[in-house]
Amino acid sequence: MNSIPVLETASCKRHAKAWRPWPFHERPWRRAIRESGLSSEIQALLFQVVGSTGLLADEKLEVAEELIAHFEDGLQRGRSVATLIEGFGDLQVAAQLIGNGKQRTRGMKNRLVQGSLWLGGLSAGGFLALVVIFYMGKPQPSVDYLAQVNKPALEAADHEKGWTVYRDLWTKHGFSEGGGFKSTELYLMEEDGTYGRMVRPTDGPAWEAATRRLSEIEDLLEGFRVGGLRPSFGVPLHVDLSQYSEADFRALFPNRDFEAAKAASPSDQQFLASSLLNVLLPHVQVMREAARLLIADTRWALEQGDTERATRNVEAMLGISSQVTESKFLVCSLVGYAIHSITMGVIDECLDAEVEFSDSQLRRIEAAIVKADLEKMVDIASERAMFMDIVQKSYTDDGQGDGRITATGLELWEQMAINNAMNSEPEQGLDFQYVAKRTLAPTSILFMASRKQLTEKAEELFSRMAAVLKDEDGPAATRKIEQEIKDLPIGYTPIKMLFPAIAAARQATVRVKVNAESVLTAIAVIRYERENGRLPESLDQLVGPYLKSLAMDPLDGKALRYLRKDDGFIIYSVGVNGVDDGGQPVLIRPDGSFVEDPSKEENTESLRHLPAGAYIVQRNYPGDWILWPRLSGQDD
Repeated sequence: MNSIPVLETASCKRHAKAWRPWPFHERPWRRAIRESGLSSEIQALLFQVVGSTGLLADEKLEVAEELIAHFEDGLQRGRSVATLIEGFGDLQVAAQLIGNGKQRTRGMKNRLVQGSLWLGGLSAGGFLALVVIFYMGKPQPSVDYLAQVNKPALEAADHEKGWTVYRDLWTKHGFSEGGGFKSTELYLMEEDGTYGRMVRPTDGPAWEAATRRLSEIEDLLEGFRVGGLRPSFGVPLHVDLSQYSEADFRALFPNRDFEAAKAASPSDQQFLASSLLNVLLPHVQVMREAARLLIADTRWALEQGDTERATRNVEAMLGISSQVTESKFLVCSLVGYAIHSITMGVIDECLDAEVEFSDSQLRRIEAAIVKADLEKMVDIASERAMFMDIVQKSYTDDGQGDGRITATGLELWEQMAINNAMNSEPEQGLDFQYVAKRTLAPTSILFMASRKQLTEKAEELFSRMAAVLKDEDGPAATRKIEQEIKDLPIGYTPIKMLFPAIAAARQATVRVKVNAESVLTAIAVIRYERENGRLPESLDQLVGPYLKSLAMDPLDGKALRYLRKDDGFIIYSVGVNGVDDGGQPVLIRPDGSFVEDPSKEENTESLRHLPAGAYIVQRNYPGDWILWPRLSGQDD
């Protein structure tokens, strides 16, 4: 057929153009049909058939050219348009047969193109589904975790709350942070203008200035002596500062404006602003300063021979150490521990003073140590509540304990700097990274742990950490938990970022517990000596009348060591090396370095003992850990 070579030539030309179509230009196959010169009826048929084949663009062009050639050949043979159209048959069937035939003979290139298009279509569809699911999901917080944190304070009666005693005194003296209260007279000024250790009766004019300051705040000191004996601090915490009563607000936040706080109360929809993560603890750190005031006053009381005031101060300090832990945050426990530890040093000073405490006063001190229950003092209940509060404000809730991350939740984590690789939303203009971040955010559903996975893992880790802090397991368990958290995949980022520092908490727990037990043991030795006129041969003689049981050395699991000396006695632990060095203390040079072998030191007069309160369990100290006397005078 003479026309065939012409059609093949045209096909080659049109193929060359087919791979470079301009956006919005007419498709090559449609242009080929329109420019074929065939009747409008045949062109309409070709448009419908070729368009229904579902083929790629260049394949449609080939089909269009073949069909054009078919109809041109029929017309040249003298057949009418109507006959040709009628002989073509059902158009949909023809389109399907042509499409199937082309696909069977399709080349590798077109197969790859079609596969890519299908994959792209499926990916686009899947991504759109992710977008809908991600942005449609909304957190629905249902648990008031703040109420759980505040339960002890809310359940305490007014006569059980130290705050009913403290509040007016704090307002009067501006005692809270930012309130203007000053007690710099209680510290020695260094040559560089900074303040160093607390003053002592041997510090001459500095001590005189300190006692004058103490006499000016006697009502505040008495408030701590009275309020410190109450079992509860008694202040419910609020994220929204406007929820505090005006009297509480002015006592706790003296440098803030109450009316401004009421006007700036956070919306319920501002999940970060209303989360437990933003709870302020304005009373915790200042109570450490309250304890220091009582330390200074105790030294003054010892100088004056007032053992009753000194005893009351010790009782108050131990009570305060428990009060600050009422809200069960780990930071509160650590502050409570710190106050408890310095109180042990004050007891050392009391029993080393020239004045003698009565047996009843010693028993009161013993009772105060026992009452300040260290087992209850350390708690991570509020850390757990804070974590679960963040989760419920980040995830959907299916009612069965499960859910998925939401756009609101991802923004919340971003605000907390969890995803610090992302930039904040631009203030003006269009930021590419911001657009990309918001575009890709829905994919977080694919790799973030589900709500159930996240909470179950967190609950397991919190339970194991609680056991470690209760001294039910050792350093190996601590390291295992830390490594496990470090190895968690990215989908557990909330745990990796919010889980508390367990090693420091574990160390503080061990140190404070053994310090308290050693002081109780020392008081028992003193009471035995008073009643028997001599020191006990061993600590076993104390069990029953003076001690319920012997205190254990946390570093080797055996009873603490006891050694009688010419000038008294010492109680000690074998230390981190696990070797009983016969009570040889850890010695420190003036530059802070540790002495490995005291016999090789030329200038032994410059050496000092490491105070018990400064001992860090994880350091490789040479020598034994001297627990009594605590040598607290070197560690203010």
